[in-house]
Amino acid sequence: MRLSFVRGSIALAAVLAGARLSAQTGTGAIAGVINDPNHRPLSGVVVQVLDLRIGSYTSEDGTYRIDHVAAGAHRLIARLPGFVSDTVPVTVAVDRTVTQDLVLKPTSITLQTVTITSPRLNETKAAALQEQKTADNIVSVLSGDEIRSLPNANAAEAAARIPGVTSERDEGEGKFVEIRGTPPWFQNVEIDGVHVPGTLNGDRSVKLDDVPSDLLGAIEVNKTMSADQDADAIGGTVNLVSKIPEGRPRGYVSAQYSYQGLENNSQGQGGFTYGGRVGDAGKLGFLLGGSYDRTNRVIEDVEPSYTADYIQGNNITPIPNGSGYNHVYPSSWSEREYNYYRTRYGVDGDLDYRFSPTSTVFLRGLWSAFFDQANRWETNVSAGNDAFVGGVPTVTGANISNSVTNRGPIEHTWGLNGGGKQQLGIMHIDYGVNYAGSSATTHDHLEDDYSGNGPLSSFNYNYNASNLVPRYFVNAQTQAAMVNPSNWGLTGIGSDNEATDGQVFGGQLNDLIPYSIGNLPATFKVGVKYTNEHKGYFSNQPGYNYTGSNTLANYDGAYNVSNFYGHICGGCYQLAPFGSIPGVESSLHNDPGDFQFVPNLYNDRLATFAGTEQVTAAYAMQTLDVGQMHINVGLRAENTEVGYAAWTAPGVNDTTAGSLVVSHRSHSYTDLFPSVSLRYALDENTNLRAVFSRGIARPNYSDLAPSFNAVGAQPGLRSNGLSIGNPSLQPEKAWNYDLLAEHYFPSVGVISGGAFYKDISDFMFQRTFFYNGINTAYTPTGSCATNPVLNNCFYASQTQNGPSAHLWGVEADYTQHLTFLPGALKGIGFDVNWTHVESRATVPLDTTVVYTDQNGNNVHAYTQAFRHSPIPRQFPNIFNVSMLYDYSTISARMSGQYTSASIYQYGSDGTSNPASGDQWNYVHWQIDGSVVWTVYGATALQAQVLNLNNAVFGFFTGLPGNGHSWNNQREYYGTTWYFGVRQGL
Repeated sequence: MRLSFVRGSIALAAVLAGARLSAQTGTGAIAGVINDPNHRPLSGVVVQVLDLRIGSYTSEDGTYRIDHVAAGAHRLIARLPGFVSDTVPVTVAVDRTVTQDLVLKPTSITLQTVTITSPRLNETKAAALQEQKTADNIVSVLSGDEIRSLPNANAAEAAARIPGVTSERDEGEGKFVEIRGTPPWFQNVEIDGVHVPGTLNGDRSVKLDDVPSDLLGAIEVNKTMSADQDADAIGGTVNLVSKIPEGRPRGYVSAQYSYQGLENNSQGQGGFTYGGRVGDAGKLGFLLGGSYDRTNRVIEDVEPSYTADYIQGNNITPIPNGSGYNHVYPSSWSEREYNYYRTRYGVDGDLDYRFSPTSTVFLRGLWSAFFDQANRWETNVSAGNDAFVGGVPTVTGANISNSVTNRGPIEHTWGLNGGGKQQLGIMHIDYGVNYAGSSATTHDHLEDDYSGNGPLSSFNYNYNASNLVPRYFVNAQTQAAMVNPSNWGLTGIGSDNEATDGQVFGGQLNDLIPYSIGNLPATFKVGVKYTNEHKGYFSNQPGYNYTGSNTLANYDGAYNVSNFYGHICGGCYQLAPFGSIPGVESSLHNDPGDFQFVPNLYNDRLATFAGTEQVTAAYAMQTLDVGQMHINVGLRAENTEVGYAAWTAPGVNDTTAGSLVVSHRSHSYTDLFPSVSLRYALDENTNLRAVFSRGIARPNYSDLAPSFNAVGAQPGLRSNGLSIGNPSLQPEKAWNYDLLAEHYFPSVGVISGGAFYKDISDFMFQRTFFYNGINTAYTPTGSCATNPVLNNCFYASQTQNGPSAHLWGVEADYTQHLTFLPGALKGIGFDVNWTHVESRATVPLDTTVVYTDQNGNNVHAYTQAFRHSPIPRQFPNIFNVSMLYDYSTISARMSGQYTSASIYQYGSDGTSNPASGDQWNYVHWQIDGSVVWTVYGATALQAQVLNLNNAVFGFFTGLPGNGHSWNNQREYYGTTWYFGVRQGL
């Protein structure tokens, strides 16, 4: 079926490409520019010749052109949601271009007055909806006005307001973007159409908390693919669109002060944008923008770990053979107080020159920096045995430790794009070169470690699995001992120096040929693209053992928290004193004889890797309008060349850096990506869409590196196994099927609903198995099922390809202002979107893997060859609900975001056992709000609230909703209030 489809697509493209081009006699052209009453260009305006059913759309500068118009008298209509349509007569002469400019006026029932009087640089909701409506594929667009209407500090948080899109949160902010329930590495992230490499050291995921939202003119999310787009986007493409200069020079400056209620922290943000068009007929465009924000945020976090045992009455006994555990207790936990100093700033710019409506050159880009700095004070309790003391569940033999860390990388993300467009005869050529990248570095981040001198020997616990809130109780004597800094002895210093770097260089050339088949308008587009991506990671993390006698009393820090986690359980949690890293650093410099340097070159080399990935692409794409049906058929070919280098450990006794060797691996592959998009216009505001496409998700960088890490490996121990790269790992591929119905309201709104399905092959997952490869030092000498220790059986962990996975779902979006209501009530509106996703991955299991139970018996972990599970990091339910109010000088929003629980990563044995089961994200429900009051002219005051309900973030192990869930991480951020001013220029 797929082969016949491809053949049919190629045949159709050949027939259409061979059709007679409209160089025929008896035709001319219509061209012009469309502005609003303030002479600002309007993009996305539909311009049609009524009697011929041919037309075009205005570009970013408001210009349009319709070729191959039969000579004679016609009527031309221009339409844009939120504006009154305009119809004018035109007379076309043979081989001539008639110029017809238009001015569209806002409709009386819409809110366009606000748009006209404020300096929004063409970033309106109306323009965003028009782009969605006229796109060939399924696109959702968030306008610049919408981005700034709520407290969206970064691009990830803003994108999460889009239907079908959510963001994974960390450290109190959105971080990674996920489209329609697909994991972050299924998304292609772009800046102005330029691919950005992953920010993490081995993952392809791009951290969008690096990018300030105030730099953006829009966020475009392409949920389906066409042949002229990169195929590495099974989930979709997130394009961060920088601001574009239009109209006379203008801009704004803004400033905000904010306050976080949790432990009383102050924050601030400021930004500016200025640009426009100058010179002869506004041919020269320029724009410069900047943003800065500082978030002094605290986080209170508790992270427990668990062990299973067996309870009979009030007695705890070893697990009977074949019975398994029936009780879970907290064997350890970590209490963490974070004090973050998150500084984020960036600049964006544009410089372009428009020689004519069909001849332009430009240079635009965006650069951002993110200093994710933090201090972390960590009190760790590790326990011994579970028991009942006087009928109270108690853990005995506990001990404590303490660490103080300054942490957080300095990250940069950028995209630079230069090029132009030129019309040569009937050909419309565009070209470009680009440079993009991301980096993350840490330099001399330190961790001071302390051990407790016996202030804790036991603790009581109370755990309620239904609400995932553990409570621990230590007696008053123990609490007093824990807060005494003399009870904490310094044991050592760890250091962290890391560098992750990804860069992409590339270029592309496209040629669009408009023509007609009879009187049916059509286009044929071809293009080529080349990208060369480099990725590398370097690690240098030595340490120092302390041999002196100083205690934490010698390094007392000034920071203090009086009631850690008090809103959950007053007095349950006791933190150790907060130490001072500068004090320990001073001791290291002044008394070096008290510290023993511990190099870490062996481990550092095993973590280090470098690689390149070159993708050469070519495509052909055909469009055709048949009545109300718009057809887009295309075929893309991509050739991928991959080369990676990494250190490997060749033998079991090789434990020095000098024994390591560098391994090089490379391979290549070529794939074809057909696509078909159909858009049927029931009327000018209603579309039915159907899209078929194929996409790819290339493996993570670190998974491809030919590494072999045997540090600490011991036969028969799952927790001390091998870690192996997989240069032969194949990319995941998916056939995508999408349906959508959409209707646009004149009052700048939309109602839409659709369904989607993805058939994924070569699904990638992390597999644990007994190693039996080419490295003979680790190959078994006998049966691993009978005695893995004596028979030299090493567990190994490696990313592998599974058979298949499937993902399907539905989504709906409804945005409308109730403009039919009287007076001030017409400003009321709502914006609601909901997405439901289901997935099923077939995950191979290794039935030869065994583990040892508490009786010392070897037990097979798996009795079946496969398990079925949702795709990791796929949220089953996502929705946004917002109440809107826009009337006169007031604009207000109250918004709630919801994501249901989702598997974050697979466990080692696929069970609900907290020691080895799947790890899940918490349910998240967060409420944010904003009010903007335009007090005079272009001066506006703003008040916002973030996380009004103090929503929790965290992970748990087990199964959601069945009472068998165990909290692994639970952190709170408090509510943040913002107050600011925005002044138009």
